[in-house]
Amino acid sequence: FKEFDKRRGKTYVRHQRKRIVEFANTDIALLRHFIDLLSKEYGYAPNITNSNHNVFRVCITKNYVIDDLISGMNFGTLKWSVPDEISRHDDLSCAFIRGFFDGDGSVGFICKKIPRIRLHSNNLAGLQQLALILNRLGIDAKVNGPYKGAYELLLATRSVVRFIKLIKSNHTKKRRIFKIAEVYTHTMPR
Repeated sequence: FKEFDKRRGKTYVRHQRKRIVEFANTDIALLRHFIDLLSKEYGYAPNITNSNHNVFRVCITKNYVIDDLISGMNFGTLKWSVPDEISRHDDLSCAFIRGFFDGDGSVGFICKKIPRIRLHSNNLAGLQQLALILNRLGIDAKVNGPYKGAYELLLATRSVVRFIKLIKSNHTKKRRIFKIAEVYTHTMPR
């Protein structure tokens, strides 16, 4: 766009803002898989960029891809929800939760032995939807918080192995920790 500035007596070119949807993760293999899916679905393969603290990013800049992605789901910290079509099917629910866990979940150990799986979000309603789906799948989960404005979906220790076997993970580091967690849970007293 060209604009004339009356005060300065000059014409300036104003560039139109560019739309960007950004996906970030610490696991580069996961983002490569995401790019493969974008390539298959849209014939579009954006680059992976490295930002600080070993976080890798994929920036989608093509409007037709952004429009299609946005049409299928509400993006945003407080707006996302589980689409009805996904919550009606167990296999799609597992895949949705796997993707959410890989991006916003954590797995660790209490006292170096007891495995704990958590999913984090500022969106209470979205986490409550995930908890309902997990409970329907036989995985005991409840939402706690808020802690500094964020909520956590915490899995009961007895449900960790079921989550590992049913939901799984595409995140390299989390899969490694899952193997250790499975060993610990088999040695825990019942």
